[in-house]
Amino acid sequence: MVYQRTVNVAEGVTVTREGNTLAVKGKKGELKKEFKHPRVGIAVEGKQIKISTNSESRKDWAIVGTWEALINDMIIGIEKGYTYTLKLIYTHFPITVKVVGNEIHMMNYLGEKAPRVAKITGDAKVNPQKESITVTGADKYAVGQTAASIEKLGKNKRGKDTRIFQDGAYITEKARVG
Repeated sequence: MVYQRTVNVAEGVTVTREGNTLAVKGKKGELKKEFKHPRVGIAVEGKQIKISTNSESRKDWAIVGTWEALINDMIIGIEKGYTYTLKLIYTHFPITVKVVGNEIHMMNYLGEKAPRVAKITGDAKVNPQKESITVTGADKYAVGQTAASIEKLGKNKRGKDTRIFQDGAYITEKARVG
C-alpha cells in the first residue's frame, strides 16, 4: 500500500459497498455513487472507509483524494443536507418563480410572455418565495446543479446592456450545510 486515506463515518450513517457502488444511508435518505478505477480501491471497515492505491503515480493519488472528498460530501449531505440560496433581482417587471413537476418556471422575466424553464436535478427540493429561492437536498451535486440551472435562466439578455438590465436569480449562498 503506497498511499491511503481514511474517511470516518458519522453516527447514524451506514455505508455499504456492492461491487463498485458505495451506498450511504442516513436520516436524510440514501445516496449511491459508483467508484471505479483499475488502480484505486475502497474498503469499508466498520465506521471507516479506506481508499488506497498501490501506484506511485500522482494522478492515482489525486483520484484517492477526490474520492475522499466525494465520500465526505455524501456523508455530510446524508447527515445534515446542503442548502443554496438565490436572490431574485428585478427592476421593471416582477419575476415570479413556480415549481411545476420536475421543472422550475421563471415567468415575466424582462416582460417576456413565455416562461423560462429549468430542470430540477436529482432529489433537490426547490422552495420559491417572493424575493428568494431556496434549493435543498442531500446530494451536493444535484443541489448545486439545480441552483446553477436557475441562475442560468436569467443570463441570456440578448440585445440588452447587461450593465443596466441586471434582472435574474443570483446565487447568494453556496452549499451551506444544514
